[in-house]
Amino acid sequence: RCPIQQAEEFFVALMEQGVSTELVRFPDENHELSRSGKPKHREERFQHILRWFEKHLK
Repeated sequence: RCPIQQAEEFFVALMEQGVSTELVRFPDENHELSRSGKPKHREERFQHILRWFEKHLK
């Protein structure tokens, strides 16, 4: 966990190095998204995680 600005800087640095990466932001959410976020955002977050596992853990 880090401030969003640091996450964005890290994301850009990874892209500049040619690393396949994705930055997912959820408007009006915070670090409690997985427990108390909007249901739509919680589901979308979970789907992103599942897709990451499917892609990287074969």
